[in-house]
This record gives sequence, C-alpha cells and structure tokens, in this order.
Amino acid sequence: MQFAHLSFFKIDNPYLIVYNSFMENEGVRKVKILRLCALLAVPAAIAAAVWLLLHIAPYRCPFRTHLGVLCFGCGLTRAFGALFSGQVLKSVRYNPLAIVLLITGILYYIEQWLHLFGKKVTLLPKNKWLWISVAALYVIYCIIRNIPAFAFLSIA
Repeated sequence: MQFAHLSFFKIDNPYLIVYNSFMENEGVRKVKILRLCALLAVPAAIAAAVWLLLHIAPYRCPFRTHLGVLCFGCGLTRAFGALFSGQVLKSVRYNPLAIVLLITGILYYIEQWLHLFGKKVTLLPKNKWLWISVAALYVIYCIIRNIPAFAFLSIA
C-alpha cells in the first residue's frame, strides 16, 4: 500500500528537482565567491609582505644564526629582491628556489583564475613524481651547499 502523503517526495517531482538545482547553484555560487576573494587576497598579501620586508628590520634566519648552517629558505628574500630587480643570475646564486616558486605561483594563479570563470586549463604538470624529483633535487642542493668544499654555493 502506498502512502499518499509521501508521493510529493518522489524523485521525479518537478518542484523538488527545481529546488535541488537552485540549492546546487547556490552552493556553486558561494564557492566561486570564496575563490574570488582568495584570488584577490593573494596580491594584497604579497604587497603587505613586501611592505613589511622593506619597512621592518631585516629578518635573521635562526638556523644560520644559531647552528651556522643554511636552511632551505636561506637567501630567498634576497633572491626575490634580485629577481624583481632583473638580476636573474644573482637570484639563482642566492637561492634557485625563488625562480621555481615564482613561475609555479604565477602559473597556479592563472590556472585558478581561469578555473573561476569555468575554463579547465592545466598549466602545471600534475605528475607527482616530477614534483617529488624537483623537491629531492632541492634537498640535495641544500645539503651540498652546507658542505665546506662547496662553499661557492653558499650565499654571502
């Protein structure tokens, strides 16, 4: 025996379908607004970080100060400064990760903007082994630049 009052909640009910599609669109709209806010916040955060670096006392790396070794990020601030002033080779000398981070960040940012407007474009490779290899090479570089025989790799 079927219950008459439950017939309204059938899947093929047009009112329920319209309501569900409206709620799905509402959820998608909220996600798009959040993505837009995040994408607009990135340049503001970068501008704030640059202002802080220029107007506050220079940062001293605790690894280098207390242990006497260069950490993974040592030289990144100077590398970005050199890179933004057009001195690419000097930037690589300070820390080659700056160029990788800048290119990856720009490509990811463009990819997210295009995704926000409905275009599924892939600018960055999605192969995890490529990224693991890049990270492993950087770890090896960071270890080697702390060995006295390779002092030419350390920053001034």
